[in-house]
Amino acid sequence: MRQSPEDLRRHLDEQIGFLQVSADNFDLGNLAEGKRIATVVRVLCHTTTASSALLDQLALLDRPFYSTASSYSPTNMVSHHPLVIVALGGGRACYRVPLDDCPADFVRWVPFAEWWTVQTVVAAPGGPAFSRSNLVRDVANMDGGAHVDSELREPYASLSRRNLAGWSAGDGSSLGALELFSLRQIGHEILTTLRRALSGDQSKYVLEEEATRQRAEFSRRAHECVNYGWRLFEDAGIKSPRAMIPTKIGDIVFSIKGLDAPEALLDSIRNFCRSQDVGVRFTA
Repeated sequence: MRQSPEDLRRHLDEQIGFLQVSADNFDLGNLAEGKRIATVVRVLCHTTTASSALLDQLALLDRPFYSTASSYSPTNMVSHHPLVIVALGGGRACYRVPLDDCPADFVRWVPFAEWWTVQTVVAAPGGPAFSRSNLVRDVANMDGGAHVDSELREPYASLSRRNLAGWSAGDGSSLGALELFSLRQIGHEILTTLRRALSGDQSKYVLEEEATRQRAEFSRRAHECVNYGWRLFEDAGIKSPRAMIPTKIGDIVFSIKGLDAPEALLDSIRNFCRSQDVGVRFTA
């Protein structure tokens, strides 16, 4: 018997409920809930020759997906995991999920295929790279989400068991569970995506998307201005000053206290920033 649209929507409501409960429990410290998140995301997003993703059956995969991942460069000399930050907690380094507290140029609304299979969300220098699809399927299919394999395949084994990212706490131990923290952020992205997709009024989301695009474009121009300023200081043989870039549209600030910066150099930076439509201030 073919399931009705009402059946499919009920399934969606159930999966959203499962996802929210797992997210809440993860945030309370139960990191194993990341595996349940992987299973729900697989149900929602993964299509095989034998089954279709629930969001595909509901014609929701053509909607924009919320992405909080920065772009990946294979030439990176440090590990890449934009869905997870390294923070200090209790006097030691630890993983944290940013949820919506991301740099403006990280946040985008992208097509599903780009979000699911193209964007790299975990990678090691010169090593393997994982898309969201890779990560979700590895955890769900091999490591306890929906199935436990007797042997973990590479490169997932390196990620989950051998500290692929290379970060360690103050005592030298691995921060651990990068894959599960990544899945928590993926769960947040899915929930944000579905809140938008299921809203009857799309106009506010169009405005939010445009505001996000403008913040990302401003962030790009502001970084160009800072890099330009640093090059001028370096060429003049002056120590590069600290620079602050606002998270929202505003002035960038160079702290030049104690620096003998000639006015002509500062004017050059002002003129460049003006050409980029970016405000700049110098503080002593």
